[in-house]
Amino acid sequence: VGGEGGGDRAEAVAGNTTRTELGLGNNGMGAEGGKDLAQALTGNTTLTELALDYNEIGVEGCKHLAQALTGNTTLTKLDLTENSIGDEGCEHLAQALTGNTTLAKLYLGNNKIGVEGCEHLAQALTGNTTLTELSLGNNDIGAEGCKHLAQALTGNTTLTELALYYNEIGVEGCQHLAQAL
Repeated sequence: VGGEGGGDRAEAVAGNTTRTELGLGNNGMGAEGGKDLAQALTGNTTLTELALDYNEIGVEGCKHLAQALTGNTTLTKLDLTENSIGDEGCEHLAQALTGNTTLAKLYLGNNKIGVEGCEHLAQALTGNTTLTELSLGNNDIGAEGCKHLAQALTGNTTLTELALYYNEIGVEGCQHLAQAL
C-alpha cells in the first residue's frame, strides 16, 4: 500500500474514534506513507499501538513520525522494525522521546543503526520517563554503541527491557552493560 494507498490509510487513522491498534507492516509505504500517517497521528486520540514494520519509510518518513510523536498523547507502542531509518532517523526519534510522555514500547530492529544512533537514543533515555521497552536487535551497535546505552541506563529508572541481539557488542559491550546494571 504505497503512494495513494498510504494516504487512504492515513485518512482512516485521522478519522478513527474507536480503533486502538493498527498493523500496517510490510505494505511498501515508503517515506510518503510515513509522512501521511504522521499527519493522521497528529489529530488521532484513540490509537495506542501502531505497527509500521517492513515498510522502508527511511529517514524522511521517520522524521515526520517523530514530529507527530512529540505532540501525540495516546500512542504507547510503535514498531518501526526494518525501515532503514539509520542513525539520522534515531536522532529524530530521540528528539521526539524527550517531549513524548506516552510511548512505552519502541521497536527499531534491523534499521542500520550504529554508534551515532545509539548516542542519540542514549541522550533521550537519560530524560525519558515513559519508555519501558526498547528493541535494537540486528543493527550495527557494537561495543561503542553499547557503551552509550549503558551510560544512559545508569540514570534511567523506567526502561525494563532492552533487546540488543545480533549487534556484535562482544565482551566489551557486555562489560559496559554489566557495570550499568
